[in-house]
Amino acid sequence: QLLDLAHEGNRQLFSAQQAALARAVGPEAAARLCVVEPASLATAVQP
Repeated sequence: QLLDLAHEGNRQLFSAQQAALARAVGPEAAARLCVVEPASLATAVQP
């Protein structure tokens, strides 16, 4: 169950990053970028 909670937390964090990215670059670009893992996404968001 602890793993399920961790997975859910990661999914929510990823969703938040995706939403922030969608505001920054637009939904189409965000959807393409979100195919990569969250770690790559985090670096992609850096200015």
